[in-house]
Amino acid sequence: MSRESVKKIFILYFVLSFAVNVLYPNPPACAENWYENGVSLLNSGKYEEAVKSFSLAIETLPHDYESFNKRGVAYIGTGDISRAVSDFTKAIEINPLFADALSNKCAALCDMGDYDRAIEDCTRAIGINQRSSKAYNNRGISWNNKGSVENAIADYIKAIEINPGYADAYNNLAWIYATCPEKNFRNGEKALAYAQKAVQFSSDPYYLDTLAAAFAENNRFGEAVEIQEKVIAASAESHREQYEEHLELYEARKPLRDTLLVIQHKNKIKEVNPPPSAIPVNITVPKIPERIYALSCDGNCPYSVQAGSFRDYGKSYDETMKIKTKVETAYNSYASVKKDGGGWYRVLIGAFKTLNEAQKAASGLKEIGIHDALAVKTPYVIIIPDTPYGEVLQRLESDKFIYYLVKNREKIFIGAFETEKDAKYFSSRLKEKGYKITIGER
Repeated sequence: MSRESVKKIFILYFVLSFAVNVLYPNPPACAENWYENGVSLLNSGKYEEAVKSFSLAIETLPHDYESFNKRGVAYIGTGDISRAVSDFTKAIEINPLFADALSNKCAALCDMGDYDRAIEDCTRAIGINQRSSKAYNNRGISWNNKGSVENAIADYIKAIEINPGYADAYNNLAWIYATCPEKNFRNGEKALAYAQKAVQFSSDPYYLDTLAAAFAENNRFGEAVEIQEKVIAASAESHREQYEEHLELYEARKPLRDTLLVIQHKNKIKEVNPPPSAIPVNITVPKIPERIYALSCDGNCPYSVQAGSFRDYGKSYDETMKIKTKVETAYNSYASVKKDGGGWYRVLIGAFKTLNEAQKAASGLKEIGIHDALAVKTPYVIIIPDTPYGEVLQRLESDKFIYYLVKNREKIFIGAFETEKDAKYFSSRLKEKGYKITIGER
């Protein structure tokens, strides 16, 4: 190699090194570090830099669904909702049981005005993780934007029930009670109580604006004016015009609901990740009776993912309950083994239409530490047709039977089995406890 060639290579190396050091003065060493760096940038509000860091994590580890999910959140921060939806979709494609990505995609679709798809994704997220306050809150926003106020209220209340420290859910409820055009949903007293609770957790101008509207709904215009002036002083330039219009109304002693200014800006996604539940709440939140669907399956879903197997029923039950803390759609079952004439109590997850869907889910489960995940065909199921549901479900829980409900199926399901014979064997445990059961196909 000539002296001139060596010189050119050295110069190129120097230029590239300089560029990398300028862009990333403390470069992470691997995908995990790029991810952590991206999270730090995201939490600091440096969305464009976070996008770059998560992109490098994805280049290093192309199937890192967490990085796709977080990059989607960063894209929301930059205002690029279309790319956010694309990243959330990719995260779900890699891990179909990734409830957080489904909730975030719901948020992005809601911002785009695609409320039906948003509701569908949040419902899927809830099916996977019934304790996702974010999914309930985001679905509530989508319901409200679609005009289904009653469903929105129920979802916000559920979000608060799960996470009593969730400021955004309190704020969303307060906004409905203070400004809803439908008189039967307005309630000034509730609006003020929920708005005051929201600002206990955050003094964000967004929440204070709702508090001012709640005071105005209660004809306490002096307090509404005082708070709205603080909102204007603390808000970004892009929001001031709207907040000033609110102030003019309160100064004229008019509530916000009497005008066309009640627009859907309050019904957009305020935050992607809710704060952890930590602070006790004094408001008595009514519980909404509901049937929680663990699974959603349109048509036949004969495949499951096996996450473990045990000779002892008690051990399979304990392991299933442990896995349910990670994946809500876990349940146990039974499979006979021809080789030794015995049987195994399985831990299963989900219900899938195709083997390919189940295999994708198994791959995703391995990523979260369920290393023995394996796609299996389990077309038979035990059905309990009894009603009322509440009474039967309480009995099942007391008797340590793990059940699940499938959306659009008016029955209680237990297990999933390779053969009808296995289903009948497992059902004998239920018959001993006095349950009426049938065997069917899932």
